[in-house]
Amino acid sequence: MYKAYLCIIFIASHYVAATAGVFRVTGSLYDYSVQVPEGWDLIPAESIAPDLQQDAKIDCGLFPVNQQDYFEGNFVVTHFMPVNKELTNLTFKQIIDEITVLNRQNEVRSDTLSVRFDKMIPDEANYCLRSYFSVSKGAVEMRKCHTLYLTKHGYVSVVTYSKSGGKPIGQVQNQMSGLIQVAPEFCYSEPLQQSASVGYFIFSLTLALVVYVILSILAKKRDGLILLQKKLLSYSNPNLKLKNFKLPTSNFKSQTSNLK
Repeated sequence: MYKAYLCIIFIASHYVAATAGVFRVTGSLYDYSVQVPEGWDLIPAESIAPDLQQDAKIDCGLFPVNQQDYFEGNFVVTHFMPVNKELTNLTFKQIIDEITVLNRQNEVRSDTLSVRFDKMIPDEANYCLRSYFSVSKGAVEMRKCHTLYLTKHGYVSVVTYSKSGGKPIGQVQNQMSGLIQVAPEFCYSEPLQQSASVGYFIFSLTLALVVYVILSILAKKRDGLILLQKKLLSYSNPNLKLKNFKLPTSNFKSQTSNLK
């Protein structure tokens, strides 16, 4: 059985190294590592099937050590998928929409091959997307989970396969979860413009509330001062209230005459 404890390959700007259970892949646009889970081992590069490398050069392949064959029941392959523009220009929601459309477009219906897109589970906490597919190729049926870890310049692609006789795709996927680490300088983050606009809205709303409270307090104080001023004026000039007061003389005379 193949055991890989140290493997170094140089391909142009592409660097791959595996040591102490950690498989690291670096290039000019990416830098990520794969923690080899317990009970798993690396698949030799020369043993990776050609049809798995049609779209991109596979960086890393993993299989359970209790399998007699690398591609018998469960196996995992990873590679980097570059994009034309930085993903940091797109929000996570926009990326979800784009990948959903691509997943639908990648469905296949033919006599020899069937690829059906089942569902996608976004993970905003880790900025990754998990897309599940059902695949039938001749007499072979399998499930696969295509996980995309977002980076600045593309995706770290991790494809988990579950063929007949292997563990369920969900169980294998859980075992792989959290084993991919992207170097901090290549990590994805949502556009600053969106974060700034949200922050500006919150700031504006808070400022408006503060101004409203201050104006309300000043208005109450103003009314109180006016009332206080009136009271002080009335106390300082007791005749102020009688200034415009006139006795009803006509009625008073009539009433006094009646008393006589």
